[in-house]
Amino acid sequence: MNRLIGLLAASTLAVTIAGCGDDASGLECGANTSEVDGVCVADSDTTCGTGTVASGTECVPDGSVICETGTTFDMDSGTCVADITGCGAGTVVIDGECKDPADVTTDIDEAAEPNDLGGTPGTFDLPAVGDAITISGCIEPTEVDGESIADFDAYIFSSTGPALLDITVDGIGGAAGAFQLQSGDQELLDNGYQRFGINLANDMSQRTVFLPKAADFAVSFGDSRSILSGFPAGGTDACYVATIRNVAIPAATAATAGTAVDGTFGSDTQFLGLTPAADGTIAISATTAANENALVDSVLMVNDVYQSSNGGLSIRDFGDDAGNTVGGLNAADDVVYVIDPVINLSLLPVDFSHLITDVPVVAMATDGSTVSVPSPTADGGSFISFNVASADDVIFLDLDASAFSNDVDWFILNSSLERVATIDTFSNGQQAAHYRFEDTGVHYIEIQDFSGSTVDPYDFVSTQIDHTPTALTVGTPVTAQTFDVDNATFYSIAPDAFEWWNITGTPTAFDADMLLSVFDDAENGQLLAEVATVAEFVLVDGEDNLQLLENADPVLLMISDDSGTPNAAATFDFSIADHVFTDLGTVAAAAPVNSVVTGAGADEYYLASALAGETVDVTVTGNNGLDPILVLIDSDGETIIDNNAGADTIERNFTFTPNGTIAFAIRDVGGAGGDYTLDLAIAETQELTSAPAVAIPDNDPLGVQDTITAAACTIGAISFDLDVSHTFIGDLLVTVTSPAGTTVTLHNRSGGGTDNIVGNYNQTLTSADDITVFEGEEALGDWEISIDDNFNQDTGDLNSWGINMVCP
Repeated sequence: MNRLIGLLAASTLAVTIAGCGDDASGLECGANTSEVDGVCVADSDTTCGTGTVASGTECVPDGSVICETGTTFDMDSGTCVADITGCGAGTVVIDGECKDPADVTTDIDEAAEPNDLGGTPGTFDLPAVGDAITISGCIEPTEVDGESIADFDAYIFSSTGPALLDITVDGIGGAAGAFQLQSGDQELLDNGYQRFGINLANDMSQRTVFLPKAADFAVSFGDSRSILSGFPAGGTDACYVATIRNVAIPAATAATAGTAVDGTFGSDTQFLGLTPAADGTIAISATTAANENALVDSVLMVNDVYQSSNGGLSIRDFGDDAGNTVGGLNAADDVVYVIDPVINLSLLPVDFSHLITDVPVVAMATDGSTVSVPSPTADGGSFISFNVASADDVIFLDLDASAFSNDVDWFILNSSLERVATIDTFSNGQQAAHYRFEDTGVHYIEIQDFSGSTVDPYDFVSTQIDHTPTALTVGTPVTAQTFDVDNATFYSIAPDAFEWWNITGTPTAFDADMLLSVFDDAENGQLLAEVATVAEFVLVDGEDNLQLLENADPVLLMISDDSGTPNAAATFDFSIADHVFTDLGTVAAAAPVNSVVTGAGADEYYLASALAGETVDVTVTGNNGLDPILVLIDSDGETIIDNNAGADTIERNFTFTPNGTIAFAIRDVGGAGGDYTLDLAIAETQELTSAPAVAIPDNDPLGVQDTITAAACTIGAISFDLDVSHTFIGDLLVTVTSPAGTTVTLHNRSGGGTDNIVGNYNQTLTSADDITVFEGEEALGDWEISIDDNFNQDTGDLNSWGINMVCP
C-alpha cells in the first residue's frame, strides 16, 4: 500500500479548461475566457456564451456555474435550469436513488485530515459483484503558508482480478462531485492507466470504470474544478456522497477484423470481442473519438489477462493510427477490447470508432519446402510464424531467401512482438544458425524491405530443427553421442556451487576438431553472434581441460565439429568432473594465509577469495631442494607460468577477478621432491588521482604538465588511468616520469583523427613503452604527466589522470 501512496500522491489533471470557483476569490478563467464581474465569460472572438469556454469545436462549461441536484446547466443562458428528468432539489443520488441527505447513513465516512494520498488515505474492501458501498465526506480547502490548497479524500482498495465498477459522486452545498482512479501497479503505470469522473455542468459525476487486473487501486474524491486545474474549490458545507457498485462484466459484442465498430459513449464501458482467424494471428486495433474533449483508451485483454492499454506494451508501430497491437494469438483465444474514455468533458454525445486489422502471417516451413511470403511494405514487415515448444530451447533455423530480388532486414520477435534476435548478415541469400529462446509459443521472423519493391509474393525456403538441451550431471559421462544434421548437440548443466571443472572429450570420425562452446544459460538470441561464449575449447582426444566457474549459474554447452559439416559417422564421448583443489578460503588484511606446507608430488591446485579488485601477494618457498613453479590460472584454464628455476622462492602479486577469486597451481620444476611453504597476504596498494581539467596548448612543444605525489612504496605492479578530451589524438604525445627520473611514453601520436583517450594503461589501453620498467622503483615523491600537442587546429583538455600501484 505504501508504494501506491508514494506513486500517486497529490496528482491533478492538466487540462485546458477553466478552474473557476464558487465565488470571485482567486478566480482563474480558462482558455478563451476572461474574468468579468467575478465570473468567467467568453472572449469576444468566440461564439461561446456566459459560463462556457471553447474547447476544440465545442463550447463546454468553464466551472463558474455549478448546478445542484434537480437542476442542469443550460448552454444558451449559462444558468442552471430545472431538470425534470433528474432528482429534485435538495436530494442526493445514492446508488441510483434520490434521497434526502439528512436521512442517509453511509458505509464509510472520511478519515481525519490529511487523508489524501500524501497523508493517510482510507481503505475499503471491494464489494462483491452486485453489491455496493457508500462513502461520504466534505471538500474543504486548507491553508498552507497563506496559500489555499485543494482538498482530496483518497481511499485505497484491492481487486483480485478484472472488475467493472459503477461510480457515482454527488455533490452537496455547492460541491461539484468528481473522482480520479489510478493504480500503483507498475504495468498499469507504464501504460498510463487512469480514469476520471468529472462534470462541470452539474454537481454529480457518474460513469463505469474497468479494472483490468488484480492490483491495488486508489480512488480520490474531490471537486471537478480541483481535479481539472488544482483550483481550491469547496468550503465548510461543500460535501459529497459517493457510491461504488461492483457490476457484472457484460458479454463482449462480436467484432470482425477489417470492419469498424462504431458507437457512442455514454456512462457505460464498451466491450468488443475478437475471434482470431488462425493460430499465430497478429492484430492491430485503433480507437478514435470524434470529439476533442474525450480522451479515449482501449484496454486489451486476452483470456482475461491484461495485455496493454493503447498499445503501450507493444514496441511495434504500424502507422499513425496505431492502438493496441498483439501477437501470438491462437484461434481459441478470448480477445476482448474494453473501450472507454480516460476523461470526457463533452456535454454532447461522443461517437467513437474501433477498427481491428489482421496482419498477414505465413507459417514457416520446417522441412525445407517453400512458402510464399507477402512483400514487406515501408511501414510494416512481412511476418513468418514458427513455434518454440519449450522454454530455453535451442532452434536451428536454415533460411533460404535466394529468390528475393532485394536485400532485406531480418528480425526474430516473440509473441509480444518484442525483438529477441537479429538475423545477422542475411539479405537475399542463405543463412543457417542456432538461436536460443527464453519464451515458449509463437515467434515470428519479420522481414523489412525499405527498397520500395513491389514483388509479391516472395518465395522463402526454411528448415527448423528443435533442440531441448540434455541435462548433465557432474561426474556422469555421456558416450557414443551423435549429431543432428545441424552439426550440434546441446547440454545444460547447473553447478551445485562454486566449481572447478575438468572437461574431457573423445571424438570419433570427426572431419575437424571437436569444439565445445560454453554459453551463459540466461542469454538468448543467435548463438556465437548475439550470445557470446564464456569459454571455448578444442577437445583433443583424452586431454584434460580446466574450467573455473566463478558463480553457480547454469550454463549451456554446445558440442560441434569445427569443420561445420560433420561426418555422418561422427560420434563422441564427453564428461565433466570436479577438479580436485584446495580451498584456501578468504584472504583479508587481518587474516592472511600463512605457512601452508604441502608435500611434493604432482601439480597441486588452489583457490582463494577476497574482495573484488584486491591484490594478493603470493609467496612460494621451496624446502628441502624443491624448486617451485607458480602457475596462475584464469577462469578458462589458461596459465601464466612463473618458473623461478634455480631459486627456492617465488613472490608474485595477482589482482582478484570481479567475482573475487584467484586460482593457481604449484609444481616442482625438476620433480626431485621436497616440500614448500605457501603464504598469501593482501598487498598494500596506492590509488592516486588528479583532476586538473586544464587545456592542452595547441601546437606548443611545452605542452601541459600535472603532478601527483606518492607515498613510500616499492613498486610491485603499476597502471595509469587517463581521461583526455581531444578531437585528434594523433596530435598528442603523453609521457609519465617517476621520482627516480624514469620516463615512459604512454601515447605516441597514434590514433589519427580518433577522439579522446579514456581508459587504463595497460588494462584497456596499450602503452607505447613498457610500463613494467617502473617495477622495483621507489614510488616516494612527485610523478609528472606531460601532454604535448605539436599540430594546429584540433584542441583538447587533460581532464584527469591517476596512478595505481601495488606495494608488496
